[in-house]
Amino acid sequence: MASPVAVITNPADPSNHLLFFLNGSTQQLAMEVRSVDGSTPITPFVNNGPSTGSIQVNPLAAVLKKNVPTVYGTSQPQGKSGPTYVSTVSPYYNPISQDKGAQTTTPGLAACSNGDANDWVYYLRQPDGQVGYQVTEFLVDGINTTPMSSWTSAVASSNSNLAAVYFKASQERFVIYSNTEKETRQKGLYWVNSNDATGYPIRTTSGLQPGTPLALTSMEDKDSLSPYLNIYLYYMDNNMQLNRVVGRARDSSITWFQSNVESTNFVYYIKDGGTTFERFQETVQPGWFKSPPALEEEEMVQRPAPDHDMGS
Repeated sequence: MASPVAVITNPADPSNHLLFFLNGSTQQLAMEVRSVDGSTPITPFVNNGPSTGSIQVNPLAAVLKKNVPTVYGTSQPQGKSGPTYVSTVSPYYNPISQDKGAQTTTPGLAACSNGDANDWVYYLRQPDGQVGYQVTEFLVDGINTTPMSSWTSAVASSNSNLAAVYFKASQERFVIYSNTEKETRQKGLYWVNSNDATGYPIRTTSGLQPGTPLALTSMEDKDSLSPYLNIYLYYMDNNMQLNRVVGRARDSSITWFQSNVESTNFVYYIKDGGTTFERFQETVQPGWFKSPPALEEEEMVQRPAPDHDMGS
């Protein structure tokens, strides 16, 4: 199983990343500060043991809400079995819903935020009497939690992980999920937006590892046409190679292709046999975003990775 990890930029010091993960066999929520350029030695988290009745958390998703790092997870009281509950786990612990609507038995979890009062949390839900797992959206506004909907046309595998991003210009959310089980659909990664709630396949991703971790980062910009959102998505393939696919969102749609926007992406992972997270650093290259090509010209780039535990 992939080790849950969530990474965000430190709002107080953008030269650092805040790395949230589960520590060791006790699975306690931990945080480490990592310098972006690697110039500062790592101060490792020290696990002093759980308190009685601790909450066991798995997986994790992190957002910045009014400049406060907020972490979501699916949690279960220690010693209990059965469904887990989608919960806020930092800076405080609280299930996001008082009813059973936020129960899940799958690993998929993602969150995104408008940076102000609203967070959107996503998980997978299997409706009674149905085979597939639907992407389900909750709005968390700091006071209330509102179940938005289960997207019946966004059906994922039971082992699917999730990734989500908020597009400020269109005020829409985009969610990535995988489908590797249903023979009636194309195997691979899919994207869905909050406007039409329909899943669309991402070409060239059919060779993904079932249950692959997903790491997503993004950057907003605009050109003469309109504002857009560059999306960088990382996943593992069947050969345990790290793959990147890139898309550009405008309004409610994403065109997937391989910007001349200069930035650096970081992917955190655990090596085979390792116990600590290391980072893979990749500089965005000119030419990744060409003029939008035809679908058959979409590109996929592979990068070697020692293990499949990762976050972005």
